[in-house]
Amino acid sequence: MLKNFSQLFFQHPEKLSAEFNMWNLSLGLAASAYATIHCAVELRDADLRKDLADIQVPTLILHGTDDRISLFNLAKKMNEGITGSQLIPVEKAGHGFYYEQREKVNSELVRFVG
Repeated sequence: MLKNFSQLFFQHPEKLSAEFNMWNLSLGLAASAYATIHCAVELRDADLRKDLADIQVPTLILHGTDDRISLFNLAKKMNEGITGSQLIPVEKAGHGFYYEQREKVNSELVRFVG
């Protein structure tokens, strides 16, 4: 299950080195089975949309447009729910957008905090 899940993280896992893919998989394998199961249950059952309106700080939402774990529509809902938030679509990237599009992510973060 974890191997399949880790492959969903990136738009093109086949373009990543074998070592990187093993490291990514090892993150899940290092976690306790109990915690992993309960995290999955919470991700399935929790609905935090009502809490978005309580966020009162500058908020940048970066989200991969090809995310197969948390669909891009979720980012749109977060942007709608957080007053004044900025949504930056990260094109050609999945859930692991922070790695797949490092330069774009870093430049957007610098722009946001600058």
